[in-house]
Amino acid sequence: MVGALAAISVVSVSAAVPGSSGATVEALSPTQQREQKYVETAALKGINGPDCLPEHVATTNPGAPPAPLLSILGVLRLPATPADRLSPVFLSHETGLYVNYVRFARSAFGQRWYVWVAGPHQGLLPPANVGRCLAAQTADFQQELPSIPKALRAATTQMFNAHISDERRRDGLSPRPPGVTLFGFTGGGSGGGGGDATAAQIEQQGSWGSSSGGTGANPGLTLFWGVVPDGVATVTLHYPAGKIGGFSRRTGPAVTIKAHAVNNVVVVSVPRAGAQSTEALTTTWRAANGTVIKTIHGDL
Repeated sequence: MVGALAAISVVSVSAAVPGSSGATVEALSPTQQREQKYVETAALKGINGPDCLPEHVATTNPGAPPAPLLSILGVLRLPATPADRLSPVFLSHETGLYVNYVRFARSAFGQRWYVWVAGPHQGLLPPANVGRCLAAQTADFQQELPSIPKALRAATTQMFNAHISDERRRDGLSPRPPGVTLFGFTGGGSGGGGGDATAAQIEQQGSWGSSSGGTGANPGLTLFWGVVPDGVATVTLHYPAGKIGGFSRRTGPAVTIKAHAVNNVVVVSVPRAGAQSTEALTTTWRAANGTVIKTIHGDL
């Protein structure tokens, strides 16, 4: 159980046509969308009720982050300074925040970029009692069933059972490990950022994010940021010729952009918008002497 919003997403996946994967609401037929709505209505009653209260996780952790993260991210090994202090309001949504390891990494594009380590967000915590939570959802669905048109009851019941099965599987998984978050703050509040990457994910391809792009004075530009492991001095992004993306219908030529990593953090403006900033590109990591460490082909 991962909160109301995530539950809706789970239902969407569970409603996939057999043989497909990752189905979204847009991929469902009108009838399936009606069935999904009935499932959501019933399931959310239980999810938001007392039987599905999430497990308790301490807001902060005074200890040190997991050794694998400390070993590959020098920014976390920096001594604490007054520059690392952030208002608690910006961190209040975290659980298991390693409060002594919030670090200011760099300034770039009018934002101050911070790195920290924390557990899963509050909305992603499983229920304290999985069995009771799933039973509450099932009872709510049975109560809702007579109001569902007879022609849809069998398929809707199948969809609901798939949702419950998927919830049981997800909630039975081992607790998610702590991950690294990168976030940029402007003078007036939060800017761009996010993510909760593990050490393995960062070593494999880094942890990347981008602004929405496609709006404002430069519809073809996107702010692109990421966390890379120690030893990576520069990151080169190569985009083939193609659509700029976002709300722009223009196409752009092939372009190669070199960005420097400062305290494991890369921030760069790229001439692609939205999803095009993280898709179909070639990413090259280089050491300070120019030696290629890794080349990644494809989406980040």
